[in-house]
Amino acid sequence: MTRLSWISGGGALTQKRQCTLTSVARANVYANRKPALVMEIDVLLKRLIDEEHTSHPFCDSSKMVV
Repeated sequence: MTRLSWISGGGALTQKRQCTLTSVARANVYANRKPALVMEIDVLLKRLIDEEHTSHPFCDSSKMVV
């Protein structure tokens, strides 16, 4: 068992405090996180926004509101 496995989220102590107490670098804790799942709808919306911006590059974000 490694000290890194002792660190958990959502406990009584913050992750920062847990890292300090166990002498584990916080960078190691954050580097080992699993990437968030990407939803299809998010990818579709980003593609549509990109297409709209590409077709009207002179419009800034305040003009691209529904």
